[in-house]
Amino acid sequence: MNKSLKPYLSQLLTFISVVEAGGFHKAAHKLNLSAPAVSKQIKILEARLEHNLLERNTRRIKLTEMGKKVYELAKALEQQADTLDQFIHTQDQEPEGKLHVLASLFTGYPYILPYLKEFFARYPKIQLTLELAERIPDLNQEDIDLIVGYSLLPGIPDTLKAKRLFQGTHALCASKAYLAEHGMPTTPLELEQHVLINHMLRQPSNVIMFADGSSVYMPPPRLLLNNPEALIQACMDGLGIAILVEEFVQKQLQQEALIKLLPNYPMPTRDVYAFYRPTTFEQLKIRVFLDFLQERIHKLKYG
Repeated sequence: MNKSLKPYLSQLLTFISVVEAGGFHKAAHKLNLSAPAVSKQIKILEARLEHNLLERNTRRIKLTEMGKKVYELAKALEQQADTLDQFIHTQDQEPEGKLHVLASLFTGYPYILPYLKEFFARYPKIQLTLELAERIPDLNQEDIDLIVGYSLLPGIPDTLKAKRLFQGTHALCASKAYLAEHGMPTTPLELEQHVLINHMLRQPSNVIMFADGSSVYMPPPRLLLNNPEALIQACMDGLGIAILVEEFVQKQLQQEALIKLLPNYPMPTRDVYAFYRPTTFEQLKIRVFLDFLQERIHKLKYG
């Protein structure tokens, strides 16, 4: 016998109301029905399942073992229906409200700042707080909706939802002045004799990884910085070798203000993500911001 409950969804919702109200009369009042009508709905459901769901007496009701299982599954179904209602409701709304975004500098400057006018023209009711910084926030203490432009760093909680934005490429770079003083490394092992400067978020700070899985341990960095532009400048000033985002230093490489080292030993690419608190479905203001950002990134990278 086919016991599909799809045609009996209304009876399942009535069953939930009876259980949570603690009786037929209270459920009937909540549902704006008569008590006999509510009782009839439960009897139809029990007949379909061929099991009693409730033990009835004049004073109270009690769930049977089957009733407990059906209630648990029906409650999950009700919650999914509520989520669907909310989702459908948001699709008819215009995105609005406060949105706090923390973006890394190498994501914020090329991919967000130049297009804010276009974003606000499209979504005029969003009130955006955009923080450009190189730090990992504590989302338990800070009211931040979205973290944009970071890799899977140790400080980022694994409970956050991650959405991949693009893939970045790193390059080992140094200035001509530095190379004139310290020499040009021709193999990865020769890096052990050189001076490293690095970003504070990159850990371990003295390890250079290569795409083939090999690595080199350099002496502890002479300088740690929390700003990629400052790191580029320090590298151009000859303070040491730096791991830089290649897309960020194309101009300096073309003008030979920086020299790319060990071109035959490529560094691994890294995925760059947006992180946000997990919910059953994305808030509309977060979704439209991410869609807009990915649209900009794709257009700039691929035309």
